[in-house]
Amino acid sequence: VSSAQEIFVNTMYFKGDWESTFNSAKPDQKFWDKKADLMTQTSNFEQVKTERSQVIKMPFKDGSSMIAFLPDSDLSVTIKEANQLLKNPNSIRFWQSSKVKLTFPKFETESTADGIWVKLWIDVDVIQKSKVTVDETWAKAAAASWVNMRSVSVDPELKFDKPFYYAIQDKTGNVHFIGRYEGK
Repeated sequence: VSSAQEIFVNTMYFKGDWESTFNSAKPDQKFWDKKADLMTQTSNFEQVKTERSQVIKMPFKDGSSMIAFLPDSDLSVTIKEANQLLKNPNSIRFWQSSKVKLTFPKFETESTADGIWVKLWIDVDVIQKSKVTVDETWAKAAAASWVNMRSVSVDPELKFDKPFYYAIQDKTGNVHFIGRYEGK
């Protein structure tokens, strides 16, 4: 019996200017059971409502976008379910574009994701350390990754006022950053 193993290390950096900027953030607003600086804008966004969540695509000027995944209740969706959807947002078939009054937090997070297993023809174990910053005019993200490979209708108003998941994808649909925001 033989086996093969490959290890890859990668770093990346992203900075995108929002296609439509947000209004100035209002500090220390109620965010679930915590506080956050909330910013707003009313614009056309692509969004979809799933059985247990709402998903919105916020575009950057270069054609890439941030996908935000808001569970209907704070614990109804696991990180695994969110990751499955956010890893391949192009699999969502029913994106609807509509005018939305969006409330979204200005935030900065650091996270480490590990133990992500992907079954293709091989097993893949990924560890990623990332930092994401979002404000009224842009979002930026940086990450270092280690990969070990072995042989229903949308709502006209959407307020992100509780923990949610997000991803940043490039214009071809490849997802580069995934995270969860829980407030300050």
